[in-house]
Amino acid sequence: MSYFLNVSMKSTEQQLSDYQSLSIKAEAYINSIKNSPQERLESRKEYYVKYGFADGNQYGFGNSEIDFLEWEVERGVLAEEYHARWWYNVNLKFIYYSVLGSYVFEEKLECKDLPQPVQRWVDYLSNPCSSTWYKAHNTSIIHGYIEYKELAKEESWIEQYFINEVLDRLLYAEVMVEGKTELFGPLGKILANPRLPAVDILVKIKDLYPENYPLKFRDMLNVLDIGFDIGTLISYILDKVIIKRHLKKIYFYISELLEIPELENFIVDNKVNYPQI
Repeated sequence: MSYFLNVSMKSTEQQLSDYQSLSIKAEAYINSIKNSPQERLESRKEYYVKYGFADGNQYGFGNSEIDFLEWEVERGVLAEEYHARWWYNVNLKFIYYSVLGSYVFEEKLECKDLPQPVQRWVDYLSNPCSSTWYKAHNTSIIHGYIEYKELAKEESWIEQYFINEVLDRLLYAEVMVEGKTELFGPLGKILANPRLPAVDILVKIKDLYPENYPLKFRDMLNVLDIGFDIGTLISYILDKVIIKRHLKKIYFYISELLEIPELENFIVDNKVNYPQI
């Protein structure tokens, strides 16, 4: 009996050693691309060519992420010289979790107690679908929000407000994919499907996703939904009419779904209080 116990212990120790080696490999990869927004973008395109399960659709489940990342690159928030340290680091940690998850999956490493975001990427790669992709993506992003909250405090109040709007929309998309929205119901699974061009359409609406960093005065008005053009109207309906009326339900549902209890602390009096959490 003691023989089998020793074998088991060695196996566990070996798994831990293998995981640590993969972590070092992932960190080295991240360090090689971190100061080049274009290399970050290319790395994600390569990732989804391999792991997007495209079925003829260029990046498959990665389409929405690529669309958003292209907007980040154009805005300049991933360039070191812009000093957008929150955006820079949240994106980098997100890529790290995803890459490490792919390494664990490729090595068929059965390691207990993987970091939650890494395990979610393994789950997605093992069972690719809209639900598992959103769980992997959003778990990684939320962990980034939590880890880098002090960097978010360095941003202007209007940038913080915008950062929260971005998260509101992301979580609502996951609620839609899970079929839990009263407004869209089963249709939400189609509208929020990461393979489809919904995000590409939204990030091209400058009232929803401004290109300037830091935000200019006109951008501030757009972020606050103050204006009379069609873009502002779309932003108002999405953020104020559809999402913000149900913020507590959205955040509490995703908190339970993803098993991230800290997410509930983002909400105070039905308002997102990040980064003051």
